[in-house]
Amino acid sequence: MIAAGMLEAARCCSRLLLAGGILVTLLLIDSLSVQGFREPKMTAILFYGGMAFLFLGVFALAWLLDRPIRFPFPTPLLALLPLVLVFCWQMDFFNYSVESSPYHELKSAYRLYILSPALAWIAVFTLSSRVFGSPKSSRYLGWMILVAMALEVGVVLLEIIQNQTGLRVSLLNLAGEIDLMGQEIKERIYGTIGNPNFVAGYLAIGLFPVLGWSLGCNRLRGQICGGWVTSISLLAIIATRSKGGILALVVGGVHYGFLCHRRKVHRRDGDRQAIRSFPKGPILILVIALVLFGWVLADRGSSPSEGTYLGHWLETLTLRGDSIAVRALLADSGFRMWKESPWVGIGAGEFKVEFLSTLQKMLQGQDAERYAGRVARLHSLRANHLHNEYLQILVEWGALGLALVMLFLAWNQVLALEYLRSARRGRDFHMRLGLLSGFWAALGGSLFDLPFHRPSQAFLLAVLLGAVIAPANFRLGLPGSRTLSRKLLVIPIVGASLLLGGYLLLECGRRYVCQREGFLAQAIISGKIPGGDASKAASMIKQIIHRLPGEGDYYQYLAHTLLHVEKNPNGAIDFIRRARQISDQPELYLLEARAQIEKGNYTAAEPLLAFMETLDRDRPGLHYLIGRYRQARGDLEKARSAYLAEIHWAESRNAAMTPDLSDSYLRLASILEDLGDFPKAVIFYEKFLEKMQGQIPSYPLAQLHLGRILRDHLYEYRLAEKYFLEAQAIFQKQGNMAEVGRVHRELDLIRKRR
Repeated sequence: MIAAGMLEAARCCSRLLLAGGILVTLLLIDSLSVQGFREPKMTAILFYGGMAFLFLGVFALAWLLDRPIRFPFPTPLLALLPLVLVFCWQMDFFNYSVESSPYHELKSAYRLYILSPALAWIAVFTLSSRVFGSPKSSRYLGWMILVAMALEVGVVLLEIIQNQTGLRVSLLNLAGEIDLMGQEIKERIYGTIGNPNFVAGYLAIGLFPVLGWSLGCNRLRGQICGGWVTSISLLAIIATRSKGGILALVVGGVHYGFLCHRRKVHRRDGDRQAIRSFPKGPILILVIALVLFGWVLADRGSSPSEGTYLGHWLETLTLRGDSIAVRALLADSGFRMWKESPWVGIGAGEFKVEFLSTLQKMLQGQDAERYAGRVARLHSLRANHLHNEYLQILVEWGALGLALVMLFLAWNQVLALEYLRSARRGRDFHMRLGLLSGFWAALGGSLFDLPFHRPSQAFLLAVLLGAVIAPANFRLGLPGSRTLSRKLLVIPIVGASLLLGGYLLLECGRRYVCQREGFLAQAIISGKIPGGDASKAASMIKQIIHRLPGEGDYYQYLAHTLLHVEKNPNGAIDFIRRARQISDQPELYLLEARAQIEKGNYTAAEPLLAFMETLDRDRPGLHYLIGRYRQARGDLEKARSAYLAEIHWAESRNAAMTPDLSDSYLRLASILEDLGDFPKAVIFYEKFLEKMQGQIPSYPLAQLHLGRILRDHLYEYRLAEKYFLEAQAIFQKQGNMAEVGRVHRELDLIRKRR
């Protein structure tokens, strides 16, 4: 009795946990712990995955005490077990030696960091397969998805009204606009508002469970509510112009309609509840009206540069346009990586790490000119995905990994269809089919998108897939009495579940704390928090790296501090090269070039600068470093052009985005002085002083040069005297009487010439 009560309590709590997770991963906002579109967003999934493992341990323990022993994990997971061997092969565990890979431990930490959310996904999928076996529980899940979708489409609808009318009606406006880490608050919602692809992907997945719940609902109010949410979701998907979302919608719709048709054809004569007939004409008219309305909204809301909706799709169908060009470039680079290890892949998470180096090889090859045009269309150089989940698996896990994943998906489909064929009630059939079609929508969208890499979508997909095989999984197991051998089988499962749950919860807490501390330290280092102690921030980052060695961005922050604050270019280069093993941040190339220039190693800096110039000519700081390189080489004309380009970029866009503006003024002025262009040199020396207003330099170089130019070349003696007096005052405050005497002699020359 005790075990039965514990089992039932764990089942109820698990349903609440998973239902709450759907809402939390969709709506959670934390401006200090969320990075847009990065792995740290998986923190919530780690928490739910850890809790899922703990509940699975409780289930196994309860069965061990008072029930016939059943296998507590869904059998399709057996298809993924060989991936453990693939992972060991990728990590070279079988041939490892210290000399073979100096970054072996770093790579191991990075792979675990990448795979922890996948482990949490498996835990959520497994727990869902244990607790949603009954029709009542599946209807409860459908109702929770309906609530989440209603919240989502409500916000989307307000956003559409705001964008079309100009009225500030969105609920997000109540919290204001936050520009932390270069993002706004809309971009901090887990995979929803802020990016139309996020919106379309989530709505396309959730639309079918809501549709199944609505068609199976016996109450008119429920049908109206579900129909409203489904209709607005369809409208929003069309309005986003997302190719992945619309492809997901089409695939899920075909899957749902096909199985509904087969059910209607093959249902038994005496089963009147097998499927319900609905008026097809009004539904078709409604769907066409919603599609046309969404089409008009998309055309009205788009900018002239985006073109019309029809033109957008014509470009796609004829394989033209930025979107196709970018995906072709990503696919090309992915296939190049895959050829290096076609059977077991290059390793989990390695595509984003290897992308820039692969791109560098492509730009240095025979077809460099053709690739350069595609590179210019990239929206971001941090390409941590291929915009195709299947190709991503092929590149990172090889042909063997892709085959195992396909086997896992096919196995789940077989179990789901087995239950759908045996379902006698049309209500239960529609609900289960909606869950399965939602997952199929994601499989279709995966050809153009990445739903399994986005937390809100990934969590929902884990719950959907588990719930859809729950009835079949519930009947599977190891039947028979509680023999000692079967008990011994379950004991390791209980221990492993509890250990994995504890590991994921600890990892979740570690990531959350490190993210908050890391964002604070980064804000101090970058100057966003005035008066912050950069040395303490660097110490904080060192502790973060010790606790979380698999996140490469923290190595970059520490390298930045070592270079700019502690003036240690050698230490900075060491951490930069570590970061490049596990990070896709293109800024690392510029940071290493800067460190090499500070060391005086211009030969090592030149290829780094050339590569970044090919990738992104408008990146802040790039032309400044090119100017320093050219100036050191004695090519003053090219150095002058580079400094002018940096100054023009900063002044025309946002001067605060580059810390090199003041030094660009100073260096350009000195070059102009060397070239004999004294009037322009005076202009840029004065701009430097204006930029540095209120800051007392350690050496008044600009004042001294201005005084000499004005005295010796432009004959502005009064203004020259002013700058020499400023320089003299600075030296007097420092107590540098030798320099005070030199400036005094400069002033004597002015008096003599007068």
